[in-house]
Amino acid sequence: MIEEYVWWIVRNWPGYEGMLLRYWILKFLVKKIDGMCYISQGCTITNCRNIIIGKNFACNRNVIIDGTGGLTIGNDVGFGPNCVLLTHEHTMFTSKGYFVDQNYKSKLTSIGNNVWISSNCFLKAGVKIGDNVVIAANSHLIDDAPNGSKWIGNPAKNYYKVMREHIKK
Repeated sequence: MIEEYVWWIVRNWPGYEGMLLRYWILKFLVKKIDGMCYISQGCTITNCRNIIIGKNFACNRNVIIDGTGGLTIGNDVGFGPNCVLLTHEHTMFTSKGYFVDQNYKSKLTSIGNNVWISSNCFLKAGVKIGDNVVIAANSHLIDDAPNGSKWIGNPAKNYYKVMREHIKK
């Protein structure tokens, strides 16, 4: 609870001082952080106790990250503005109602090294993103992304597969 109040105060602090303040607060809240990271104004990071962050993490404006289910972020990872990363979800297939505890699932999510997630992306709980992956703008990643792959669309598909289908038309 205190975490939310502290983050609410520092999330919009302007300038270089705000970035340093967000870094220092995050350093004390997360499970582990390996190096300096850049957290822009307007970002919301919650349930930090389950988050591990590598070196050179960059998070642009208005990103929402929730670490409820556990989150590992590798080295040299960047998020464009307005991305959402959740590590929990509710099932849509239920006869008991959506607010029953059995329908709520926390899932470990991991992001490898050298990953770029462009603006306005959504990452589903439980996805595993390998190393050297690029997720194009406005994509909704609902499947795992293997090493060296590029993803685009809603739902996100392998970029090369999409381009081959497009060329065939």
